[in-house]
Amino acid sequence: MLKQIYKIVSSLMLIMLLFVVSACGNKNNDSFNEDSNGETNLTITMIGSSMNDPVSLRAKQGAETHIEKLNNKHQKLTITLEWNAPEKEDVEIQKTLIQAAVNNNSDAIIISCSDSKMLDDEINKAEDAGVSVITIDRDAPYSKRTAYYGANQYEMGKNIIEKMAVLTDEEGQLVVLAGNPNAYNQQERIRGIEEVLKDYPDMRVIETIYHSETQLAASEAMLKILNQHPGLNGLILLGSWPFYDDQLLNENLPENLNILTVNAMPSLFPYIENDIIQACIGQPLSKLGGGAIDLIVNHLYLEKDINEINTLGVIPVSIDNLGGWSRQSRAWGYEGIAKKYLTM
Repeated sequence: MLKQIYKIVSSLMLIMLLFVVSACGNKNNDSFNEDSNGETNLTITMIGSSMNDPVSLRAKQGAETHIEKLNNKHQKLTITLEWNAPEKEDVEIQKTLIQAAVNNNSDAIIISCSDSKMLDDEINKAEDAGVSVITIDRDAPYSKRTAYYGANQYEMGKNIIEKMAVLTDEEGQLVVLAGNPNAYNQQERIRGIEEVLKDYPDMRVIETIYHSETQLAASEAMLKILNQHPGLNGLILLGSWPFYDDQLLNENLPENLNILTVNAMPSLFPYIENDIIQACIGQPLSKLGGGAIDLIVNHLYLEKDINEINTLGVIPVSIDNLGGWSRQSRAWGYEGIAKKYLTM
């Protein structure tokens, strides 16, 4: 009788143990498993820095385009992209969006981090829950994120000063408009700038201005600094914020001022054409999204090893190669580029 009771109790304990192990497993992996037809559904949440940020929006467009190609290529794979972002840059809302992605059983998250340190904990929690996190453009290098896809921001900062040295004959006063001080990409660009400036004793950054990464805030900061420093030799913008439209084309900017920006979007083309912007660091922004999607598919669906750091190449753009850059931009999906730039 005791043996029978022991067998019954042992069986019940085994059943309970199996239930506990099953319950403690990663719920997100369940959503990624093949269904009865051998088909796989992969849900990816993409979180931008803000709803109107052109970099995030272009990355989103690149992700959507690439997903369509991959869905056609892999007949038994269906990728769904869920996009969200704060109305304006807000790291607390990004935290909430990461939490929501985990709670909604996303398989992976793509995010451009407004503040890497403030997001580390939420990224770590997502990874611990089995949700792969890919950072783009703005990394969170001290988190557990699966991988980063974007430019080498430190090298970009070094290239910025090398380019500005050519424009200014290696001398003069510079000002940097640096956007969000908590964004890792801007921190690394500043670090690269400071490193290379050591090689140019006659060039000096007299002020670094941080500001909201909006067109209005950047335009106001730029015009204010130009009024304060009328003899400025160079103005470095770690984004293209004041040039999102043509409002500054008729602004009376100093003739001897050299302007260098980051992100050569079509709205900057008239400024480059009219020698208002002398140089711009161009990034293939749509590849931020497409490249991140590739990393996720390779990692989760194809079960391949992926690199932790995946570097996106950049191209300096000026009037000399504006035509080629315009045609490449059209190939990347930009619409409405004036014919005169495409035929340069």
